[in-house]
Amino acid sequence: MKIFLELVVGVVVAFLIYNCLHYFFVTLPTRRYQLKMKHEVDAEIYKVVKYFEVEDQREIIQSYVGSQVLSDFWGRGVMVFEYRCVVKDGYEDADLLRSLLNQKLAEYAVPDGFVDAHEKKTLIVTDCWLNKRVLIFDVANVVNPATHEYLSDIDKLNEKERET
Repeated sequence: MKIFLELVVGVVVAFLIYNCLHYFFVTLPTRRYQLKMKHEVDAEIYKVVKYFEVEDQREIIQSYVGSQVLSDFWGRGVMVFEYRCVVKDGYEDADLLRSLLNQKLAEYAVPDGFVDAHEKKTLIVTDCWLNKRVLIFDVANVVNPATHEYLSDIDKLNEKERET
């Protein structure tokens, strides 16, 4: 009985040590990096939203609501962020809005250094939809293999959606 109790206590202590080490050496640095990247991407998205809010003659966007990291859903290391904006009445084509956002994002992001080693832009609007008058769109910052895998998964989902 004493050996069994020591074994259980040893397993519990090992589990606690593993979780502490994992938190401080894996989870915490990943969150810090994601928040750093989110702040950088937020600055670019804010420019794009301001353009559609003020400068564009169509004045598509009425106001910026907020953003969040989506890694809890897609997995560790995926640099995908969700943005929400209120759109003015009359804009109901999410595909058109996605195209406009991608075009303007490319204009702003490439000069600001959001490019990879092959001069390819790293900020991509991966998903876009309207819920009532709220435009919700996801932006991927393609800087690591996990985000590349996310993009290929999204492409596969889009292909299956087009087939049905």
